[in-house]
Amino acid sequence: METASPVMNIAANKLAQKWLGEIRAQLESLPAATQAGCWLSILDRCALKRPNLSASVTKGQMVEKFEQRVKSLNEKYSSRWKWPTYYVEFAQDCGMTLAPAVDDSAGRFAVAVQKHIDYDRCNLAQLLKVKEKIVDAILIFHGHRRATLTGAEALEGTRLADEWISKMEAEIVDVELKGRERFWEKVALTANTWNK
Repeated sequence: METASPVMNIAANKLAQKWLGEIRAQLESLPAATQAGCWLSILDRCALKRPNLSASVTKGQMVEKFEQRVKSLNEKYSSRWKWPTYYVEFAQDCGMTLAPAVDDSAGRFAVAVQKHIDYDRCNLAQLLKVKEKIVDAILIFHGHRRATLTGAEALEGTRLADEWISKMEAEIVDVELKGRERFWEKVALTANTWNK
């Protein structure tokens, strides 16, 4: 597999450090929730392999569609349906465009969701009690953690992140592909450390 040259790595690292330093300095005086929302959004941008998420679908609508789906499944199949079978459908309920799984994604998805339920079968009453947590788990599984944020301060962080991400993307547009990949890898590594 082709890798970036040492010179390219150094340039990408320096550019990432420059931007991260500026962002960190401007965030320092802002509320903790705003800082967290910003770093989370930047980290989401660094996860490049994400299904599209429709900005027009609200979190409330996602929860509502999820509820309708599980009610329908339980009506048809009682508690005998399986999470991996409806991998694509649950993503659609959360506003994502998703192709059928070609690897073990559907199975990993089921494992991620079942961490929030303490039983094997899909008991409707119990599922509806944790529906918001499961919608969050679906979003997080697909790399859309920022979509789980609801507070005003956290949402302000996502807005600020979008501004900085646009500026960063504009600056690295002429950098060759491997350099851009290295840039976002460095951003993710540092942002993840600072977000803890």
